[in-house]
Amino acid sequence: MKTRILLTFLILLLHLPLFSQRQKMVVHFANGARLEYYVEEVDSITFYVEDDGSVPDGPDVVIATGEAAGVTKYSMTLTASADITGRDADNLSVGMIYSTESTPRMDNGTLCEVALADLDADGRYSVEIQNLAPSTRYYYRAYMRMGDTWLYGKVASEVTEGQGVVLSAATPAQVTSYSARIDATINVNELDYKTLVTGVCYGNTASPVVSADKVRRADCDAAGAYTVTLVGLYADTIYYYRPYAVVDGYITYGAVSLFRTTRDEVVATGDISDTDFSVTSTLSMGSGKYSSLVTGVCYGRGDTPTVSDACVTASVVDDENRYSVVLPLTVDTWYYRAYVIIDGTPHYGDIKTFTVESSDTRESVDLGLSVKWATCNVGATQPSEYGDYFAWGMTEGYADNGMSFNWANYKWCSGAYNKLTKYCTDATYGAKDGLSALEADDDAATILWGAKWRVPTPAEYKELREQCTWKLQTAGNAKYNGVAGYEVTGPNGNSIFLPAAGYRYNASVRSAGSVGRYWSNSISETNSSNATCYDFSTGATSDKYRYYGFSIRAVCVE
Repeated sequence: MKTRILLTFLILLLHLPLFSQRQKMVVHFANGARLEYYVEEVDSITFYVEDDGSVPDGPDVVIATGEAAGVTKYSMTLTASADITGRDADNLSVGMIYSTESTPRMDNGTLCEVALADLDADGRYSVEIQNLAPSTRYYYRAYMRMGDTWLYGKVASEVTEGQGVVLSAATPAQVTSYSARIDATINVNELDYKTLVTGVCYGNTASPVVSADKVRRADCDAAGAYTVTLVGLYADTIYYYRPYAVVDGYITYGAVSLFRTTRDEVVATGDISDTDFSVTSTLSMGSGKYSSLVTGVCYGRGDTPTVSDACVTASVVDDENRYSVVLPLTVDTWYYRAYVIIDGTPHYGDIKTFTVESSDTRESVDLGLSVKWATCNVGATQPSEYGDYFAWGMTEGYADNGMSFNWANYKWCSGAYNKLTKYCTDATYGAKDGLSALEADDDAATILWGAKWRVPTPAEYKELREQCTWKLQTAGNAKYNGVAGYEVTGPNGNSIFLPAAGYRYNASVRSAGSVGRYWSNSISETNSSNATCYDFSTGATSDKYRYYGFSIRAVCVE
């Protein structure tokens, strides 16, 4: 009597890795017999053990790969069978996986699931796969998935009909820091086709495809040769590329190759002129190709300026590849560098720094507090002058020039108190950004007087009020040229004078000689459309609409 015993070992169930090298599997039987089997590049192993002759029915095969049928140049139908009897349909799926690799897997193949309702009474099913390449061998196998458990049938293969598409590409020539030229060929004279598109796809992934990576098209000549120039590349970067052809709507790829762009500097940052802040930089483009080119200089207070920061674009590049721009710098330390945007990709020169020294002769007064206070208002030259009026967060001051102070003219909104565009902590009032205190670029004292000056904080006004003596100076006083205001004397006996400059609303100055309102650097904690000011009327800080024109008395932070 002869008996067959079928033993199937599922590698994934045993938590063994997919074999990358030859492995030995050993099976021990109760009678002491021992069986060894060597495997590689498979996911399951089936052993058959026979005795004295008779072969009764053994266990059915769970999943089996069938044959291919209906093979054409671009498609084929694959068949399989699965035993799903008694299995949980809610936790079960079957189908086919195929690839040009000899062992199709999830990471290298295409999965085609089949609805369980499409299986016939014997568990047979078929899958039509399309968009294949002519004259190409495809490997396939059936699968059954039960939760996290995968079962596979044997691997089979079939070759599509037709003359194969043969693509090749030479090593890139003229590689620069931003471009590369690639010559490719296709066996065009051996192909029978209606439509043909050729090109090269490329990117930073190891297997670029036309659907996900960058593509450059180029028509081939009568001999099948074509050339593409890859542009918009980054310096010192590895790029993967391969030629492709779309023949009658079906894509075929050539082999993947790679290259690294050079580190060449394509633009050199010039030195800044200390008289007019002009910068003359030089391009060094070499033999690289491009479709579009933008040149300029970017700058900022941060130590790595980019084209996302402030920029001045050059209008002309001369015959010696030089271009000049003038930077609108104010008193501060600035970082700047030349840039060139080639086909949408920015490239930079070296970063340089420049300090605009202040010619300011203003003095600060030490009142014995945490900061020193300026002797006069911003826009004034002596303590008794009113100076300029500023909307909160705006750096251009206005004296008596007819400027209207209202929401329509306010910089940080779109015409209304509830349409703020910056410095908003409550979405009720506009675009919430969480900013509540002035940034340096929006601080009038910093911009107009230099980095050591800024608008005071509410806490610094509180300190000024509570720790100093305030003495009213009425109109006509002899000490401050007859200007009304307050003389503020610190704990150490030093004093400053704050004139009652009034405020501006719409096009007029109001309450000059009786009211003084001085901006702090912070918006209101409860209403983002308001900012905090020190108000003579209340003798404390209060919140007012940000568009009002108030005075600024700066503090020195050096």
